[in-house]
Amino acid sequence: MSLDLLNELEKRVQSAVGTIEDLKAEIELLKEENAALVAEKGAWEGRLAELLGKFDLMDNAAESAVQAEDDVTAEESNIAELAQSDFDAADSLDQADSAEENLMSDAFAEETDSTSQDNNTGFGNASSY
Repeated sequence: MSLDLLNELEKRVQSAVGTIEDLKAEIELLKEENAALVAEKGAWEGRLAELLGKFDLMDNAAESAVQAEDDVTAEESNIAELAQSDFDAADSLDQADSAEENLMSDAFAEETDSTSQDNNTGFGNASSY
């Protein structure tokens, strides 16, 4: 009976050794898979960082575009104000020219009336002598 017990014990030891060897092989395989996954994770992190960098560049470009658009809008507003100012100045000049023409026309009319009256009286014109 002791021989049967020893044989049973030997089978259990050999089974345990086989299980330990299988587990060691599985651990080695899992370590390799883990190393591959860590490398893949690093690659994905690198790609993600690159994409986030591109998003940052796009955000900066968009902010720059908005700022440039605001600058253009402000410049267009300034140009519109200057154009209105020029228009107002031109209108004022036209009104001044018109007033000057009216004054000159009135002065000419008065001079013509005065000359005409002098001609009628015979005093204002040297040719009447």
